[in-house]
Amino acid sequence: VSDGLARLLGPVLGGPVRVEGLHRLSGGASRETWAFRAGGRDLILRRDPPGRPGPPGAMAREAAAMRACGRAGLPAPEVLVDDGGTALGTAGLVMARVPGETLARRILRDDEFAAAREVLAGQLGAFLAGLHAIDPAEVPGLVEADPLADYREAYAATGDLSPIVEAAQRWLEAHPPPSTGTAIVHGDLRMGNVIVGEDGLRAAIDWELVHLGDPLEDLAW
Repeated sequence: VSDGLARLLGPVLGGPVRVEGLHRLSGGASRETWAFRAGGRDLILRRDPPGRPGPPGAMAREAAAMRACGRAGLPAPEVLVDDGGTALGTAGLVMARVPGETLARRILRDDEFAAAREVLAGQLGAFLAGLHAIDPAEVPGLVEADPLADYREAYAATGDLSPIVEAAQRWLEAHPPPSTGTAIVHGDLRMGNVIVGEDGLRAAIDWELVHLGDPLEDLAW
């Protein structure tokens, strides 16, 4: 991994790169997350697990979404480079490490984040308003998703059947809410997928479910 990162980052950081302190971070259900230092910067590698690739083009879409946020002045990690698997052996991207906390129990309870709790809801609302205003053409390859169909498929795959869940699904299929429009949707914006500092929201992370959809989907999450 270190050699691939060094080759990938050399052109971006302007010369030979030495990767230091590479170690894997806990968390993440479908992607690996690694922290390291290179070129005097603290960086994060996010990649598909070897032998378990994600959907084609998914990592590139994730990188494009964060770059679009950066151009719009929205809090998302800076993406230095993304790779389809040529350098890293599996699709991945390298981004700047954003200092802060992701654990909800600390953000919601610790005195350190008391001031952040006063402003976080408003900051998240402003972030979503900005995200949903971005032209979808800035994130190539996005497809429009049907959340209800996706949830039905995921539910069926669990094998744990529930009459209550099935009744709710039937009701939603018979009474679909009216669409409020189509926008870039993060798809999983919740505690755990935001980095928070003492001053509040610092970055929205985990963009693997980004898609085109109704902006109310993000608000519901």
